Amino acid sequence: MSAPTAPPEPLATAERSSHSSGVALGADDDALPRCPISIAYHAADDPGGGLTNTTLSAFDYLPCSAPQSTGDPRRIHIPLEQLEGARSREVWHGAGPVEYGRHGSVAYAHHGDVLVGHMRVDEQAHGSLEAVSFFAHDNVIVVARQLGFPHLLRIWNYVPDINHGSGDEERYKRFCV
Repeated sequence: MSAPTAPPEPLATAERSSHSSGVALGADDDALPRCPISIAYHAADDPGGGLTNTTLSAFDYLPCSAPQSTGDPRRIHIPLEQLEGARSREVWHGAGPVEYGRHGSVAYAHHGDVLVGHMRVDEQAHGSLEAVSFFAHDNVIVVARQLGFPHLLRIWNYVPDINHGSGDEERYKRFCV
């Protein structure tokens, strides 16, 4: 009987943004590399917000009524209020300098090995939860491939009122289909 081995270190994952798809992607090679990401927390009212040249993303947990855009594609507004304590900003840093920008409605940041992307989509403009889900995922995948990141490691979605409805009309069931 062989000795038990330690579990592998987890691959890093990326972000989630309001009613959108966020991804972390590995570089295009035979084996996915470890994702060199570190996480720090800063006061939400810190003007610099912890943003540096290595910042992949900065998550602000704010009320739904808060302004949506900061102009910096690395800033992500999550419409969920923190339950206790002072508001904080979760900041993900890469191992080196980050390039960031926008491709259409997808905001992104990467440092060569890891890409973080996110977008916000208006469900009403697409007519249904199914249509907006397809639109968001399709756009994120297309942009990831255009930027040279073909491997999706993780996707988060924020869907308002996810448990609304019952039976086959529950939004969660419709989203999963």
